[in-house]
Amino acid sequence: MSSPTATRTASAPAAGVSRIVINAATGSLRVNGRSGASEIIASGTASASNDALLAKTQVTTRRNGSELRIEAQVPESASLDLEVKVPTDVLVEIHDGSGTLFVTNVGNLDITDGSGSMEIDTVTGNVRITDGSGSIEVKKVKGSVTITDDSSGSVHVADVTGDFTVLHKGSGHVDYERVGGRVSVPPKK
Repeated sequence: MSSPTATRTASAPAAGVSRIVINAATGSLRVNGRSGASEIIASGTASASNDALLAKTQVTTRRNGSELRIEAQVPESASLDLEVKVPTDVLVEIHDGSGTLFVTNVGNLDITDGSGSMEIDTVTGNVRITDGSGSIEVKKVKGSVTITDDSSGSVHVADVTGDFTVLHKGSGHVDYERVGGRVSVPPKK
């Protein structure tokens, strides 16, 4: 018997939004920036062990001034694979529980991630990452890349115009190529 699934969608006008905060829970998250986007759209597939849990698995948007919050409500024994389409020039802040994370074509980016791999490609501003476990791949960043904390997993960074800094690194290797600014990585233990 397969788990019940359902499509979940929430959207908001992009006009006047300069910061998007995404609170994702369990499941994959894909954030795609689109030039000139007039609407911010969060859509995905919810799955749960039963219909009652599925009904509680939702995505909502809430606007406060120039900030838009996208919240995934995911009870235990449920997951939500989410895709969020955003304008390319906004600051995106992501709080992610577990699951793979893909971000492409955004402005400034700030990620706090529990577990799961992440791939970041094409950022016009700065990238800041705090990560529990899972591999991190970052490429094509016009600003600087700062990893404040990474407990475990490999880190690969390429094609960064600014600086590349790792403040704290647990297990796993760090490698980088084509960094325009300064590189500061803790020595291997």
